[in-house]
Amino acid sequence: MTRAAIAGGVNPDDAFTLSDAYINTIEEFQTIKELESFESKMVEGFTEKVNNIKTSSYSQAVLKTMYYIENHLCEDIRIKDIAEIVYLNPSYLSLTFHKETGYTISEWIQRKRIEEAAHLVLNSNEDFAEIAFFYRFCSQSYFVQCFKKVFGVTPGEYRKTGKNKNGCLN
Repeated sequence: MTRAAIAGGVNPDDAFTLSDAYINTIEEFQTIKELESFESKMVEGFTEKVNNIKTSSYSQAVLKTMYYIENHLCEDIRIKDIAEIVYLNPSYLSLTFHKETGYTISEWIQRKRIEEAAHLVLNSNEDFAEIAFFYRFCSQSYFVQCFKKVFGVTPGEYRKTGKNKNGCLN
């Protein structure tokens, strides 16, 4: 299913992240019946990802910007560099991105870094300071503040429970 989603246009990182989440869930099952009932949820999840790509209302420039950001999260990302890649003026790109997504490019970068960091928080024993450094946060405390803003819990709480404030698995 992961490979089919990628063939359908889903960003490979997104597809593999979803796949990893499903694998973690599957490992908890005790019976074949649980797995069989979960199978349709997996198909729906991957189908939704492909459908979102196919029906995206984002312009090519915004989609390329998102793709660039997702592939450079651990690096210094400058709007000027992205603008050169998508052949737009940095100010125009920023305005277009905000208009189409509701986020500034900087907000989007930060959110994507936190979402990726959450995967490490949940699936590794890495120190939070190391995760913060890896994803280019200026300090561990700022990382924790941003993490809590997105997930409603601190990275430590998230690691212990695997859930956000709303009780949803992530």
